[in-house]
Amino acid sequence: MKVICFKGVTNSGKSKTIKRVLNGEFKIKIYPDKKDFRISFEWKGLKILLCGCGDSLACMKPVFEEINPKNYDVFICACHPRNDVYNKLISEFGLENINFINCINGESEEEYERRIELFMDFLNSD
Repeated sequence: MKVICFKGVTNSGKSKTIKRVLNGEFKIKIYPDKKDFRISFEWKGLKILLCGCGDSLACMKPVFEEINPKNYDVFICACHPRNDVYNKLISEFGLENINFINCINGESEEEYERRIELFMDFLNSD
C-alpha cells in the first residue's frame, strides 16, 4: 500500500493541488468550491482512496472508521504539519511508510507543477 500526503499549513495549496491532480491526471472533476471531499476510484488497476479534508480529524474520522484506507492500494490525503490528522496518519501507517509532499506556496504555478510531478513519481514507483 502507498500513502501519499500533501502536507502544509493553512492556505499552502494542499487541497488545490489535490484537485489539480484529480482534474488533470485522473480526469475526475472536483469543483473548485468543494472544500472537504472523499472519493474512491480505480486507475491502472489500483484501488485509490482520496481524502481532501486534512484540516481536522473530525472530517477524517469516517475515513478511518467506516471506509478504512488499508483496503485500498493507494491512500491520498492532506494534513497540517503536526496536527491531529498528521498524528493519526503516523499512528496508522508509520512515518516511514508515508510519502509526504511539502506544500509551501499556494500561489506559485511552478510549485504546483513540482508537487504534481513528485506525486506522480511516488504513485508510479514500486
